Amino acid sequence: MLLTLDELLELGLTDTLINRLSMLPEISVSSFPAVRDYYRSHRNRVAIAARLGSDVFLTGSIEYANERILLTVRLLSVRGNHVLWADAYDESYDSVTSVFHPICRGIYGVLRPHRRV
Repeated sequence: MLLTLDELLELGLTDTLINRLSMLPEISVSSFPAVRDYYRSHRNRVAIAARLGSDVFLTGSIEYANERILLTVRLLSVRGNHVLWADAYDESYDSVTSVFHPICRGIYGVLRPHRRV
């Protein structure tokens, strides 16, 4: 299967996010090979997440405009299929990697166990 440059970017962003999220304490993340198996799948995302044993799944979109990349990211609950967290990023192509930290911080803020202070 030959991939377009857009698809390579999508998979690269996915792999990087999985790697970064897997470093966060108390969060279990499906591996890139497990997730990659569902790339281009027409199956229901909730069913895929359930099959992977996930309570949540990350989805989003990438658009290009005037040498800029527009990323929309959503963390959805498998139960009820509702949005737990979402954000959008408008970055130059050269600085697209700057979005990883705020994405991971937002996801971790939602997923980390609530503790009494």
